[in-house]
Amino acid sequence: MALDGISNADLADLIATTTKNLPKMRLEHTFEYQHYEVLDRWFQRDKTLIGSGTSIQRNIILDSSGNARHVRLYQETTVNVVDLQSQLDVPWRQAKTQWSVDRREAKRNSAPSAFVGLVKGRRDEAMISLADLLEERAWQSPDDSSDDLNPYGIPYYIPKLASGAGEGFYGGSDTNFAATTAGIDPATSGDNTTSIAGGKPKWRSYCAGGTGYYESINATALRTLLLMFLKINFQSPFVVKDLTKGPKSNYRIYCNAETYVAFVELARQQNDQIGADLARYNGLVVFNRVPIIHIPYLDNDSTADPIYLVNHNMFMPFVQKGEYFRESEPMNDRHMPDVHTTFVDLSYNFLCLNRRRQGVMNKI
Repeated sequence: MALDGISNADLADLIATTTKNLPKMRLEHTFEYQHYEVLDRWFQRDKTLIGSGTSIQRNIILDSSGNARHVRLYQETTVNVVDLQSQLDVPWRQAKTQWSVDRREAKRNSAPSAFVGLVKGRRDEAMISLADLLEERAWQSPDDSSDDLNPYGIPYYIPKLASGAGEGFYGGSDTNFAATTAGIDPATSGDNTTSIAGGKPKWRSYCAGGTGYYESINATALRTLLLMFLKINFQSPFVVKDLTKGPKSNYRIYCNAETYVAFVELARQQNDQIGADLARYNGLVVFNRVPIIHIPYLDNDSTADPIYLVNHNMFMPFVQKGEYFRESEPMNDRHMPDVHTTFVDLSYNFLCLNRRRQGVMNKI
């Protein structure tokens, strides 16, 4: 096929053939962020749930029947059947990116290598923009309860302390979602520092911070972090490979750059006041052998300096069946007959199945 006489049909075939031979999701360009935890790690197929339906729904047991008791011989038993299940309901969110090639561009890049470079560059740029979007929104809450566009990111499920100082399972709803989190009422005070009656106490995340708990990265903050570690039942890897592979690799501590550097500087001291909980290990900074990961987007939050403890066995992307980075065939329309556009679609949201396994520390 001579490119100097290329037709729209030939261009569509050429783009489709070239795209199929490009590496999947392999990007070699300059990036907005130094590290893409969300696309590189969270959206891997072995860590992503696939499902269908009008929304993401799960039944969760958050209450106790209270049926267990001590009894005497021949004591009558009253049968007590209680509905203990609550329904978690998370709506789908859609993300899209696209890249285009004009028929005349194909003629101007007639050499096969030049055309491959053209397609690869356009496709990579589109995927980078999608990676940026996913990374940014994963570390934010939707704008408010009427926001039907953005996903339920980490701060939605793991809200920071808004005021005061303390620690405990006080993480209720995000400040923009006063009533529920994923359809379930956790019933906490407005500042997420005091538990109140009603709702589901087991549908609360752990939060800590403020004066006497976390004002800087020092021995006091490490004590708070250790207590949180125990309360949410965080699991430590046993061998080196567990840091990156296997079920123990699903535990991660996330923070911004300044906090990460402070952890490194404290680990270098290695004195008796710090203990062995914080250390440098196999090229990583670890707390109780759980890696501490720098998240570039969290650099925007230099006031609260949040430290998130995320159990990815209970927090993961949930993707609609058939919509996992679905790449369409190149297509054009009557408004731009010489331009062929390829779309990449993702239908998803983030799902937390157990908020009591998640925690955050922040400065007030």
